[in-house]
Amino acid sequence: MRSGEFGSSSGRRCARMEGARSPETAEAGAASVGSASASRTWDPLQRRREPEGCYAPAVSSQARQLATYEDLLALPEETRAELIGGTIVVAPSPSPIHQSSVAELYAELRAPFQRARGGPGGWWLIPDVDVAFGAHDVLRPDISGWRRERVPEFPTARPVRHRPDWICEGLSPATAARDQSEKRAIYQRAGVPWFWQLDPTNRTLSVLRLTAEGYVVERVVGEAETARLPPFDAMELDIRALFPPAPPNA
Repeated sequence: MRSGEFGSSSGRRCARMEGARSPETAEAGAASVGSASASRTWDPLQRRREPEGCYAPAVSSQARQLATYEDLLALPEETRAELIGGTIVVAPSPSPIHQSSVAELYAELRAPFQRARGGPGGWWLIPDVDVAFGAHDVLRPDISGWRRERVPEFPTARPVRHRPDWICEGLSPATAARDQSEKRAIYQRAGVPWFWQLDPTNRTLSVLRLTAEGYVVERVVGEAETARLPPFDAMELDIRALFPPAPPNA
């Protein structure tokens, strides 16, 4: 296994937020997390729908087997799903304002930081791709970024098993609670150094930095501002340009 990759044969459940670890410690330890204790085989075709878009196996009172990435692949190709603590979570299609805002941010960052056009380069930036944080945690951040000094080659595996150096989630009413709780906890445990939250409803962008105590809010900027935000502070971002025009009566 190459340095910086997550193991695919074992994982841990994401039941609660645990203490943060440094990126180096988390990345080194992600391949050695404990395996699930359940032993019952789950046929993903025999599943029942749970609240909040979760799928779980149709089993009795016995403990269910935690799902893996293979179970995600068994879903219909058009299904937007993630694996959180061994549970398959299906998300609705994003709204136009969510999709537009995320796409604008990606475009603003990609030219200077991936293509080195008017900026320093040095990053791989990929929207909406499966990223493995353990055997039972496979998420699809809105945008993920990797420093090329740590990941020299463009990630091509599915799921990507390198821990990202930066993640951005676009918040929407349907997904904001999960993005700010379960998914944030997984990013924190994995040691993702920077976590951005793009909020099209409130027209703000929040920058969270990983510390020994967990994520702390480094900065929150509104649409009236331009700002240099880490880890992309080599360039200035026009926050207003990220969001569609507000309705006249807003």
